[in-house]
Amino acid sequence: MTRIIAGLLCVLCAAPAWADEHEKKHHKLIDRKMIVAGLTMLAGEVADNETTMAVLARNRHAHEVNPFYGAHPNRLRMYGIGTALTGLMFVGSVATRERAIRTGHPDSKIWLVPVVIHNLERSIAAWHNSSVSASRLTSPRTCPAAGAGCR
Repeated sequence: MTRIIAGLLCVLCAAPAWADEHEKKHHKLIDRKMIVAGLTMLAGEVADNETTMAVLARNRHAHEVNPFYGAHPNRLRMYGIGTALTGLMFVGSVATRERAIRTGHPDSKIWLVPVVIHNLERSIAAWHNSSVSASRLTSPRTCPAAGAGCR
């Protein structure tokens, strides 16, 4: 008889934990959306860094305009600094989402603002880097395309 009562007490004690677990499942801090946001931020960083490195490798006259990296950064410096900055923006998104959940607004989308800003900035930078033509990479004294368009 004591085993039956102990078993019932265990079930009754576990019921609120199951209910809390079900309730928390809807308000998870790190879910698929947050993981996808982090992966898109990482992909944007890789695209920007790799297109920058490609431009820097094609021409010695090209230079990086981001003051954090310096004029001629190496790959380690770009990823080291860039990953730290991307991580700070991701932590800002996580903190914003955690605060929204804590204050009773779990469906708030304000946490997406740092993600969108980062992805937009990195996408524009990667697009700009990839659109730099060979004629813009030559030194100012050289006419591209065998003199076409030079005066």
